[in-house]
Amino acid sequence: DMNGLMEDLFATVTRDAGVPLRRLTQAERAEIVARLYEQGMFELRGAVQFTVEKLGCSQASVYRYIKNAKAAEE
Repeated sequence: DMNGLMEDLFATVTRDAGVPLRRLTQAERAEIVARLYEQGMFELRGAVQFTVEKLGCSQASVYRYIKNAKAAEE
């Protein structure tokens, strides 16, 4: 199911974080979102809200991190 897929992707990307997700710096959260973006996470319905809940940041922040990841890709 989609939730399981998002859980797996998220776990893979955040495995090396080394600190609790709620204590990540802004730069670390941006890096995680960029890696999730590269893995296609945000093609899935509900992925932004899932990420917001997991990282404990705002929806606006997640969208900004995605926008920055897209810009870096070009």
